[in-house]
Amino acid sequence: MFWRKKDPPLFSIEQAVTGILATGRPGSGKTTLVNRIAIELAAMGCIVCVCCIKPDEADNYSELLKRYKPLRIEPGNAVINPLTYELGRKGGSPRSLARFMEDLTEVLSRSSSEKTEVFWKSGTADTQAYAIELAYMVKGKDASFQDVYDIILSAPSDPAQASSESLRSTPLGQLLERAFTINPERAKVIADFFLKRFACVGEKANGAFRTGALTAIAPFLEPGIKEITSGRSTITPEQMLERHTILALDTLTYSTGGLALNLLASWLCMEAVLRRTKWRRPFVLVRDEYHQLAHAERDIRVQSVGRSQEFIGISAVQTLPVLKAAMGGDLAAQNQSEALYGLHVSKVMCNNNCHLTNEFNSNVIGQERVMFYGGGVASQDEPPEWYDFFGVGKSPNVSFNQQWHFKVPPASFLSLRTGGPANRGYVDAIIHRGTDGHEFVTHRQEKKP
Repeated sequence: MFWRKKDPPLFSIEQAVTGILATGRPGSGKTTLVNRIAIELAAMGCIVCVCCIKPDEADNYSELLKRYKPLRIEPGNAVINPLTYELGRKGGSPRSLARFMEDLTEVLSRSSSEKTEVFWKSGTADTQAYAIELAYMVKGKDASFQDVYDIILSAPSDPAQASSESLRSTPLGQLLERAFTINPERAKVIADFFLKRFACVGEKANGAFRTGALTAIAPFLEPGIKEITSGRSTITPEQMLERHTILALDTLTYSTGGLALNLLASWLCMEAVLRRTKWRRPFVLVRDEYHQLAHAERDIRVQSVGRSQEFIGISAVQTLPVLKAAMGGDLAAQNQSEALYGLHVSKVMCNNNCHLTNEFNSNVIGQERVMFYGGGVASQDEPPEWYDFFGVGKSPNVSFNQQWHFKVPPASFLSLRTGGPANRGYVDAIIHRGTDGHEFVTHRQEKKP
């Protein structure tokens, strides 16, 4: 479905850099509105990167962006190796990549790492960081997540294994031997961790560190995803800031691996946006089904300061309860979801049957004073006044009062049109740009000729 090119843009770049969030029930037309906004921004000179959750998204955006010749990141088309990129860039380190892995585990499992005891959290991070450092030290630009996985999996689980001769034939032993010829000082630190600390913490802790460290790495070894994240990169996040890209790895086709790569690639781009000091074009990150891709800490940080870096986040989610549930469902998740909702200053509000979201949106648009008038007649026992021609003995009275009412009542969102044949292609939405006013807009869907 396409819109008429003559329709005026829904947002200027100055409005878009404050963040745009679309809400609406499934089938409300929010996706086509998000598509329209993204393509309008591309026409204004912005660079668009799309995270794909649904199978048809990659093809739709390939068609919508075809004049710009976007790069589809999928097996056989591109290689983006997060390990070699992060350790090879200025300021990158095994610890920074390990932090990405920690946040990735949090989203994939939807558990908060803040609730994890420091001992378990630091042990997992150390295991990942030292394995990453060892792989990169020995293999350089050819290092991959498979190497990290093999190192952790072959690490000794007790002192006996750590001192056995068979350790030398394992991936850990072989890489350690080569590392001592490259950088003996760092190699000794890594060897001390795996052969002394890791092997001697006890069976329970050893297993927990190993499992936790492998959880975020395993998705990158799935078929298709491994092909993209292994080998020498053909595109970097900095290059993605200058070229339209489509992360064509929907979660229904590529499962957890697709979600993991969408998350990590988008986070690397977000960090690259915040680091850049010179740029030519604003960067747009499109995330439909935002609840699957949201990470409170990272998204709050980039939405808070991204305006000055010309980062434009376009997100879409059905309802606030859906976002809250995806982030854990507790009080902290509620605060995080409301913070993310507020940091997307501009809103696109479509048809919705969630009264909580509708009421929240009504509050965002605001209230106005409404004057109410009333009147009637009252009986009187005294003789009629001179104006009472008919002698009925009654006198009129008038009352008025002011009340605060929603400018757009919550029930109004239920009547917005949702597009498709039933509505002759018309999609209604209410747009709020963070000011006192709001605007009713109609998007006309048209079939491709």
